[in-house]
This record gives sequence, structure tokens and C-alpha cells, in this order.
Amino acid sequence: EADRLELEAEQEYRAALVQSPTLAEGHRPLAARRAADWEAAQTTGDPQIIARAKALLVAHIEQLPKDDALRERMEARLLGKGAFIGRQDELAAIRTAHSDDNDDKKLITLVGTAGAGKTRLSKEYGLAAQEEYPGGVWFADLTEARDAAGIATAVATTLGVQLRGKDPIAQLGWAIHGRGEMLLVFDNFEQVVGYAPETLGRWLTMAPGAQLLATSRKKLGLTGEAVVPVGPLSVLSSLELFATRARDHRSGFLLTDNNRDLILGMVQRLDCIPLALELAAARVGMLTIPDLSKRLEKRFQILRTRIRAEEQKTLEGAIDWSWQLLSPASQSALAQASVFHDGFDLEAAEGVIDLSAWPQQAGAWDALET
Repeated sequence: EADRLELEAEQEYRAALVQSPTLAEGHRPLAARRAADWEAAQTTGDPQIIARAKALLVAHIEQLPKDDALRERMEARLLGKGAFIGRQDELAAIRTAHSDDNDDKKLITLVGTAGAGKTRLSKEYGLAAQEEYPGGVWFADLTEARDAAGIATAVATTLGVQLRGKDPIAQLGWAIHGRGEMLLVFDNFEQVVGYAPETLGRWLTMAPGAQLLATSRKKLGLTGEAVVPVGPLSVLSSLELFATRARDHRSGFLLTDNNRDLILGMVQRLDCIPLALELAAARVGMLTIPDLSKRLEKRFQILRTRIRAEEQKTLEGAIDWSWQLLSPASQSALAQASVFHDGFDLEAAEGVIDLSAWPQQAGAWDALET
């Protein structure tokens, strides 16, 4: 009798949920399907089938009543500061990898150096693709994550899921599955790459309708992963980015025949790295272009800024963060490679790098590839 009453209560709740006027149109069909699947499962008499269908339904019920508010907050998080410049080739590469013709590519990793603009690129793609994902576009910042539990906490916060039970990764897997076709973005995955198989790997299996997009300084190494490299901006895009951001600090700032050559020299010395360009442009409010160009000889000092206080928001901090993520062998290899002035090839590196202290290392190429 208790089971019958519970069943009737859940049926009434599901009916109300499916008809709810606050339920986003994109989710109403999925809510109805989850309810129908659960009802069909009752007729099988198979405990595993019933439990799985109920888990999907519960995951859906837990999240949908607050979905509209969550989506509004998430869209605000996806909005970047200032105009998005360049990266059209990278956006096209992400769209191609996530197209229907690449159903086996459910995970895309944007791989690039610190300050390359991976976070902004992922957000820009997410904003542009919102209509393609009825289950929503969701952004999880993994800056504070250090293990699988940290990843789970970040994702739960993003999706509005209250974690409970002994297997939060499985709980989140059902929650992700319950959203159907959705995009989940993981930002700053580099410090938790070793936990990718037990988190993203499981979610890819549990939620075939979901697509995942990660930003990292190295690939995650999961089966079916598509890697989109994020390198420096083009020179033209770098000039446009510098001028646009400089106008935020000096009204009416323009590229002119008088300052173009100096600015061109600066963006090239900054390797066309977006973060470096933005930090340099922030100094235009106090320095003239000739003064800024001269002071870039001490680029780390001039590019320190209090505009953004997070650890990775200065060029020096970003490089230090990347360095700390390297193994001791890779740190030694890069330190030894610093004798080269204008770059080097593998043959030259192998001629000077000594990794005898790390006999397990395959060679200079292996240490440098990291």
C-alpha cells in the first residue's frame, strides 16, 4: 500500500512538472520522456531497469524547478568583458568537432599556454551555441579543484545539484544525463588532468547526449578527445585587441600612422599573447605609447596589474603557475633549454639537455612535450 501511494504521488508530481508553465520549452519534452520511461520501467519488474529509470527522473526533478534562474546566472557568467576579437578559425574548429558528423567526439579540449585566451574562447563558443543545446550551456570553473571531489563540487555548484550519497560522480552523471543535449564547459583543467578518467570519462559514458568542452594547458588523454590548439593571436588581431582594450583606459585611443610601428613592435615582443596584450593596454591610461614601449624591457614589472587579482591574471603569475604544474624532469629540461636565444629544434635540445637524474624519462622530447 505504501509503495502504491508513493507511486501515485510521484505520478502526480511528474504530471505537474511536465505541465509546469515555468518549465523551459526545451525541457518539457525531456521531462515527459523521463516520466514515460519510468512508468514503462515499472512493467518490466526488473529492479535494475526500475532503479535506473527512477534515478534519471529524480535527477531531472531535482534540477528543473530552478533551471530558469540557474540559466540566467550562467548566461551572465558566459558574458566576457569587452569585445571578442579574432579566433574565428578556432571557433570553426570547435563547431566542426561538435557537429553531427563527429558523434564520437563528445569531448573537445582547448589546449594552449597561459594567457592564450582559452577561457574567453570557451565562453564565446558557449554563448553562440546556446540554441543548439536544449539542456543548456554550463560553465564550471575548476581553479580551486585539486582532485575528483573538487571537480564534482564545481560541477554540482554549476548545475545546482546537492551532492549526497557515496558516489557523487555517479549522481552527477545522472544529473547530466537528465538534461539531455547540453554543453558542459570545464575551465582550468590542467591541474586535475589525472582525474579526468574517473570524472569526465564516466560522464561521457553515462550521458551520451552531453558534449563536454575543457580548457587546459595539456590534453586530457581520454578516448575520443578532440584537441583544438589555441596559439597566439594573429598580428592584425593583436593590434585590434590592444587598441580596443586601450580605449577602455584612454577614451578615444586610436591606431595611427604615428603610433602603429611602436605598437606593432610591442605586440610582437609580447608574442601576440592576449593576456599580455590586455595587461599592456591597461597601462595606456598612465603612459604614452613611446614610454610604454621603452618600459616593456622590464615586461613582468610593467605588466603587473591590480585590475584582476586572481593568481593567473598577470603574465608572471601565469608562467609561474604553469611551471609549478611541470614534473621535476620537465622543469630541468626547460631550464637547460634556456641557453637557446631564438628557439630550438629537437636535435639541438637533445644535444644539451641532460636528464640522467631521471632515468625513467624517455628523453628530452618526452620532457619537453609536457
